[in-house]
Amino acid sequence: DIKIEYDSIISDLSSEELNELIIALKTFISKCCDVCWTMVLQRPKLTISPSIFIPLNKVEFDENKQTRILGSSKKDKHILYYVWPGIAQNNIQLDNVKVYVVQRDQDFPQSKK
Repeated sequence: DIKIEYDSIISDLSSEELNELIIALKTFISKCCDVCWTMVLQRPKLTISPSIFIPLNKVEFDENKQTRILGSSKKDKHILYYVWPGIAQNNIQLDNVKVYVVQRDQDFPQSKK
């Protein structure tokens, strides 16, 4: 269970580290709220795009719309998953905001133990 995993990590933190974590999380959440609020006030409103983590169908990597990140393979053609979404208006991706992706045709090979 993920809650148990995080509970064990958090319980290992010193009180100073826990305080820093809480401050960082509050800052992050506050900035997310600011961005979201700005997005919904736009007319037409802005949305996060894509809204899914793994493409339902094969999507070919497009250098003009996406940025590949560490773990990508330039020789492969398709997007394995989206790392960081872009912003869209009327379901059309804004030109000045790229989507960060892992470009791979196959999932990462599993290491043998």
